[in-house]
Amino acid sequence: MGTKYFILEVKGVTDSRFGNCAAVKANPVQEIKMGAFSSQSVIPYECSDTVTFFFPDKKLILEPILRLARTQSPWTPDMSHFKKERIFDESAQKKIEIYRHLSFFGAMLSAVGDSEPVRVSREKQHILSQQYQNYMRRNYQFDPIDLQEYIGRLRDNDPNFFAWLFDDNSLRGYSEWELDEEYQDAWQHFYSRCDPYFNEQDDDDEGL
Repeated sequence: MGTKYFILEVKGVTDSRFGNCAAVKANPVQEIKMGAFSSQSVIPYECSDTVTFFFPDKKLILEPILRLARTQSPWTPDMSHFKKERIFDESAQKKIEIYRHLSFFGAMLSAVGDSEPVRVSREKQHILSQQYQNYMRRNYQFDPIDLQEYIGRLRDNDPNFFAWLFDDNSLRGYSEWELDEEYQDAWQHFYSRCDPYFNEQDDDDEGL
């Protein structure tokens, strides 16, 4: 497992070789161990440990990175997907070290590396289950629906459902069919698990 990073910012820059690019500044996540307990911490501002990654200004490559930044999720880049370089930073008037993603050179590689896939959190799953149980206590006699149908109604009637479900405000107003592929996979995975006939043994994901 590689180093986990917390993304501080993603900003557009102009590179003398490649034109418009995106510079991603990130700080390593530090793990602190005290006996049998451990915790994680990160410096939330640019410092001597900050690492700069460069990506092409292409939506397909940047969207997973922007999602991690929006949701403040940890990022574990595969460093074999980057080339270490020193470039001249005109704003700082000095040479700086960067890691340039190999997609600049035509390689079709993931920008997010070994980072955790998008999934609906246990907390959101618990909240929806509690809401469903409360609804059924009041309406079972007149509306005997299962959990999956209840969640399907929220999906269809609440324009901010996916923004809430994934803690990503950029999804406000999105329908299921407007989600990108990673969110689509996460939604389908969660929705299928809400089926009353879902078989836990058929699912390899222990994360939910």
